[in-house]
Amino acid sequence: MLFKRKSKFSDKQFVRLKKRIMAEESLKLFAYKDDQYKKGRISIGYGTKAKKMDDRISPLEAERELEKVLKQTIKEYGWLEEKCPFEINEVRREALCDMIFNLGLPTFKEFKKTIKLIINDNPNDWHFVAAEMRDSKWFDQVRKRAQRILYEIDTGEFKGE
Repeated sequence: MLFKRKSKFSDKQFVRLKKRIMAEESLKLFAYKDDQYKKGRISIGYGTKAKKMDDRISPLEAERELEKVLKQTIKEYGWLEEKCPFEINEVRREALCDMIFNLGLPTFKEFKKTIKLIINDNPNDWHFVAAEMRDSKWFDQVRKRAQRILYEIDTGEFKGE
């Protein structure tokens, strides 16, 4: 078992999410400036945080760091699921974790209307959740990734499956 079962994530979901993020982020063995969301942020590996610009990482170290960060992301996602009065399906759960990984939890929490729509008492508001996400700077910055995430949020089905 990869992590304690506080979240409803299965090991299969964890592996699928990890593969998806590895494909989206692409491996960078050298630190790089990643100012897309935070000025001065330095990233490395699969989009994880680096300490300084001259940091280097091996492919194995990058994968291990990604796993560590994803476990934390899933724990952070648990905050949202606990507030939700109904179960969120696995496709939307993974899409939301992808978004939280991409933005970081503090920035994700700035999507106040989106979060309000997710945790309301109507499990059929996913179209409105996706529309709210589409109307954001994040959507414009990571358009291809965001389009896939929005499709999955809206339909509850994996894009391309």
